[in-house]
Amino acid sequence: MWVGSVRFWGWVVAERDDEVLAPRELRGRPFTLADAIGKAGGAGLLRGDAAVPRPLRARAVLDGFVDQHLVDGPGALRVVLKQVVREDLRVSRSFDAPMVALEGILRELVGEDEVLFELARRVAVVCGELYGERPFFQRPGGEAHPDAEYCHDSIRGALVGLVCRGRVRSDWAVGLEMPL
Repeated sequence: MWVGSVRFWGWVVAERDDEVLAPRELRGRPFTLADAIGKAGGAGLLRGDAAVPRPLRARAVLDGFVDQHLVDGPGALRVVLKQVVREDLRVSRSFDAPMVALEGILRELVGEDEVLFELARRVAVVCGELYGERPFFQRPGGEAHPDAEYCHDSIRGALVGLVCRGRVRSDWAVGLEMPL
């Protein structure tokens, strides 16, 4: 162990204490990774922010909202909607207000027929995979197959219901700190 300092023209350039830089033992036990993390946390490395990163918190808020408020018996719409929300760039641009991004996504899905038809196609595929059945696709403007779990109107209705449920909650200005 070397304790000392190096002086250069009267200034202390470096001080070294081997036990401070790389402690090998603490109170008779070996130095562990937990000790290093604790020391780094005490130095301010882990202070001032939540333990969960903002993208994961935003995703958890949106997933929780969809799970709690989407009326979807078979469950395929829930799975596909969560995938669509994860893939959308609006969520990554609004980590502090993820519900605003969700409103934009839902408005686009409900308002643009082509986007809704693509969503319905994805839902039919997932529904077929979940139940091990052949998917039934509805043509734009056509009638739904009688055995189909989902049709364009049922998907649109479920998404409009989700928009209405979200709007009641704080005018879409739900922050991450507010519980769902």
